[in-house]
Amino acid sequence: MKTIFTKKNILLIVFIVLAIVVIAILVIKTPSNNEEQFTRQTAVATVFAPTEHPPVVELQSAQADPKTLTIVLSLTGLELVEQPLDLDTVVCDPYIQTDEHVQFTSFYRESEFPEKIGDPIIITYQYGMDAGEFNELNIRLDLTIGPCGPDLQEMLVTPAPKINLVANYVLNFVVPIE
Repeated sequence: MKTIFTKKNILLIVFIVLAIVVIAILVIKTPSNNEEQFTRQTAVATVFAPTEHPPVVELQSAQADPKTLTIVLSLTGLELVEQPLDLDTVVCDPYIQTDEHVQFTSFYRESEFPEKIGDPIIITYQYGMDAGEFNELNIRLDLTIGPCGPDLQEMLVTPAPKINLVANYVLNFVVPIE
């Protein structure tokens, strides 16, 4: 009687199992098309102020779950902001539209200022929402750098810094809802 578990057959079976495991790991680790869209994306700018080097706005990341949308932007070359408090009057809150007509119910903004001159300002926007049964959001984000916010700072009753309209930035991207 011939045995089927010879050394050659056992090695062949082990090799096949290892090949299947390696292929499965590669399939799991390979990013989907949605994940690949979050490589840094530079916003298309419409520049209004006469300047050689307008600020650059980049999408750093975007994430969504059925209740929350989080967008992280970086702003480079924005010399108009000398103090963190100036940011509210210079960088306006973005206007966001989705093809899916999702309504945003709340809003939160957090800013990180660089320690070195020339490094980007990082702004994180977080929105509450009800995404329902959607698997992804097709987003158009408009961001204005220029005058925004109140003309008077209520607590100090002093005029806010007056600036001209610098630029409007547009980003179009897709965010998977996880």
